[in-house]
Order: sequence, then C-alpha cells, then structure tokens
Amino acid sequence: MHSLSFGPAGIPQRAAGKGIVRGVEAVKELGLGCMELEFVQSVYLKEEKAKEVDEARKKAGIRLSVHAPYFINLNARAPETMRASIERLYLACKMGGIAGAESVAVHAAFRHENDSKTIQKKILEACDEIYERLDKDGIKNIQIAPEYAGKKSQWGTLEEVMEIASIDKRLRWCMDFGHAHACTNGSMTSKKAFDGLLEQIEKYDKNYLKDLHIQACGITYTEKGERYHTPFESDESTLNWKGMIESLKEFKVGGMFIAETPNQEHDALLCKQYYEEL
Repeated sequence: MHSLSFGPAGIPQRAAGKGIVRGVEAVKELGLGCMELEFVQSVYLKEEKAKEVDEARKKAGIRLSVHAPYFINLNARAPETMRASIERLYLACKMGGIAGAESVAVHAAFRHENDSKTIQKKILEACDEIYERLDKDGIKNIQIAPEYAGKKSQWGTLEEVMEIASIDKRLRWCMDFGHAHACTNGSMTSKKAFDGLLEQIEKYDKNYLKDLHIQACGITYTEKGERYHTPFESDESTLNWKGMIESLKEFKVGGMFIAETPNQEHDALLCKQYYEEL
C-alpha cells in the first residue's frame, strides 16, 4: 500500500520558467512527494527531455502524474475529432510514461446524445488502441485515468469512472474532489460528506483506496457544474478542505494528492501539514 503523497499541479513557483527537471527538484526541496505534469494545452515534452525528467524523478524519490490535454473527446461525433483526441491522449501517455509518470488524468468524453454504456465502449476501444501502440513503444508503466467530471455535460460520474477501471485493469481512475463538489450542487461541505464518498468507493472496491489518484481544489460552480478553481481557503469556495483531509487520513487512503488550486504549491503544503498534524 502506498502512503499519501502531496504535490502541486505543475511546476512549483520557486522553479517557474526553469523547466520540469528543476520543478521536480523543487518539489523535493519543499518536502512534497508528487507532481502533476500539465499537458492541458499541449504535450510539450520531447523524448530526450522526458528521459531527463525520469532521472530527476528517481533521484528526488517523487511520484509523477499527468493531466492530458483538455481538447480530448473520445465520444466525438466527427471522425477527425475522434482521431485527434486519440492522438493527443496517446502522446500524453507516451511522454508521461518516458518521464516516469504513473497515471494520466483525462476528461474522457462529452455525452452528446449517447448513453453511458455506448460512451464507455468507445472510450475502452480508444484506450485499447492507445495501449497497443504504447506496447510497441515499450512503455508499460502508465495508466490512463478517466476523471470524475466537473461538468454535467461530460461523461464521468463516480460510478462511471470506477466501473470502466474495473473492466480494463490497465486503466485506473481519478478522483477529483472539486468536481465532486461542483457536480453535486456544493454538497462537499463536511467531513461526513467526504466519508460518504470514500465509503462508496470502498464498497465498490476497497483496493481503489490503497493507491488513489486524487485532484482537489477550492471551486465555484453553477447548475451546469464547475466554473473556476479557487484556493482552498478562499471565501468563494464552500468545499470543506479540512474535512476532506480528515476523511482521507481516517480511511488510510494512499496515492497521489494533487492540489489544482491557483496557489497549488502553497495549498499542497497546507494540506500536507494539516494531514500530518492529525
């Protein structure tokens, strides 16, 4: 079982503009244990640099995850959009895998007019193609992680992402607590609410809690879902971040906790410190 590591989404501020290798070193200096590679606009990492990142990761003893590009829809209507989506996710997995990342969080699909099972089938087929290509590349260490979605128009309820990871064991899934708050009309305001969520996960498969890929942030929302991310301590957000950390500790959740707030370095440290005080 993994312990719970805390880290930022992206390069820490102290290493801003100095590249991912320096970012990995900064994570270690801060006493944090993981970092998310932000490929949200594009997969900017090239193969040689990715190898350097892997060496830096090993030396620092930290874990890496990836956030795939936003411009992915594995339920796209247009064939060219579907093909481009698969290519983007494949490249995120390839470069992430070379860099030593373990997990690629992805907003997998929009619903459009399709039902959940139809979308699930399309995602599984796309992932199967990607894994075939990764196998040929010699990349075995990366898991695609469909994310608990932040908008109601997106595929990715808790049940949907847990189920898809149970069907194809090469997949895992990503628990986004900010998205859970936004898509349940702001329900994550107490430790009890987080306990209920973790109990639901534990009941489905207790092994999921041993090594969970977690993203979290303060968040604002509308009836359609997430609006924008905020710091955990922001007056704009009603997500109970202390209750979240208390629940993670009580349930002995392991894995990676990625702070996706606008102040991600500070908030990763804030959560780690509170966790260790409990």
